[in-house]
Amino acid sequence: MDTKTITPDFKLAAFEQTEYWDKEITDEVGRIWVVAIYDNSRHTHLCEFTPSFELHPMYTYTENRASDYTEGEINTWKDRDVFYVHTHDVKPLCNVGNIFVDIEGVQFADPEIESEYDETLQDYIAESTCNGEPLWYEDGKWHVDSAYELAA
Repeated sequence: MDTKTITPDFKLAAFEQTEYWDKEITDEVGRIWVVAIYDNSRHTHLCEFTPSFELHPMYTYTENRASDYTEGEINTWKDRDVFYVHTHDVKPLCNVGNIFVDIEGVQFADPEIESEYDETLQDYIAESTCNGEPLWYEDGKWHVDSAYELAA
């Protein structure tokens, strides 16, 4: 197996999902985004030449405040599995960097490293979303929590 040594470089991006929701929900909340984390140093090819990033949903964000019921409906989206987007269609909003304490220059041919990578990523998602939303949309643009760095 061909391996590649990488240092993880995580970023956050938001993807508008409004068109996939019922009109009743979008009339209440306006636009809907999913904020996802991805590793900018790692891509995959899904039966095509164009590379894609593997994105892990962190939370959904709405333009207007939702009722408790609607918020519950919308938040079921973040529980879905990873999704893939062509690398040229992903616009990072903020840099997270290497979330690993002791992993730099890893090779993903090792199943233990792959497992640790996935576990650490899921732990990061759980921890960062329970401490508030690192990205939010207000006044027509995205804002980033001061704990994060804006992407260039």
